[in-house]
Amino acid sequence: MSGVKGSGLNGFWGDASLEPKRKFRWILGMNGIPHWLLKQASRPTISLTEAEHDFLNYKFYFPGRVSYDELSITLADPVNPDATATLYKLLLESGYMLPNNLKQQNLGLGGGERSGVGLISKKAAVQAISGLYLHTLDSQGAIVEAWKFHNAWIKSVNFDDLDYSSDELINLQVSIRYDWATVDARKGFVDTQKLGKMPGERKKK
Repeated sequence: MSGVKGSGLNGFWGDASLEPKRKFRWILGMNGIPHWLLKQASRPTISLTEAEHDFLNYKFYFPGRVSYDELSITLADPVNPDATATLYKLLLESGYMLPNNLKQQNLGLGGGERSGVGLISKKAAVQAISGLYLHTLDSQGAIVEAWKFHNAWIKSVNFDDLDYSSDELINLQVSIRYDWATVDARKGFVDTQKLGKMPGERKKK
């Protein structure tokens, strides 16, 4: 195989220059969330449905639709920066509204004013976390794998439980839904100095 060093144990795993990908070398970027708060993140899972055909004593299978599982993210929740407040703000930017200003005359009747009912649109939900990315790094910090999530939006946020008998840190669980994902695995194709800047991050006033 072209580009693969040697063959067998001595030619591949026995090569001192071999550098496997490691689970702890990664960076995930999402609007308003500092990189160092992230604890865990799943990589995409791609699944194909199947169609089954029976004939006599045999079964035949045909590939169907492609689907992508949700992206799961775990992050710490310190007092400052407050990850809970940031995620709640992202939910509001996705279109969620508190029903505290209901106007009956405007509920679906085209009254001209907003009814106060949260009507979440895909456009707003996607824009709230635009620029979401997941990068895998090598031992020198160079990006060797970059995932991009198309039309990603927050599906759920678990703000964790409280417990008087526990001294554990509070962790937040976030599920991200997206239409599809693409990956670029060309080593050194991204300037690592740009990792500190969030794509789509709003400028501070």
